[in-house]
Amino acid sequence: LNAALDGLIFQPQAGFSGTASLALQVSDLASPGPNTASRSVNVTVGYPSQVIDYGIAGYSEGGLWANSGLTGYAGSATRYSSASGATATWTPPTLPGKYRVEFFKVVHASSAANAELSVVHAGATTTVPINLTTGSAGFVEIGTFYFSGQAGEWVRLSRPGTANLRADADRFTRTADAP
Repeated sequence: LNAALDGLIFQPQAGFSGTASLALQVSDLASPGPNTASRSVNVTVGYPSQVIDYGIAGYSEGGLWANSGLTGYAGSATRYSSASGATATWTPPTLPGKYRVEFFKVVHASSAANAELSVVHAGATTTVPINLTTGSAGFVEIGTFYFSGQAGEWVRLSRPGTANLRADADRFTRTADAP
């Protein structure tokens, strides 16, 4: 039986989220009256998260940026900028749907207390203030937004003035399919 099941993979349809059932029925094919056994296993499939980190596709910078000595998501390097007009931008996944968006906050006393995260989603813009000088480093939820999967949607970090911006990663977790 183990050899027959070796390599068995549960592969739901693309975009599937919810509970599915995997049923297995075995028989020893004995005669007379084979012995049989049945077992059913529930499998819960959640929406995956996608982390867009500094240095990978989906992350871009505007203005002059440099490497920081502060660590970010999963111990990765982070970036900082004191340049006027500097921005860091993360592009969301292209599969249309509703996503919980989280920003990896890198905290330092010399960072901007008045930074802003602008989320462009499905023809709308939502701006969320964020203080990069206080609190704990780590992912901070900035909201749940519907993304159409079209070009021109993004999350952008900016600030007025010249206090340091600090950038690393955004996490997008799909919470619902497109309507």
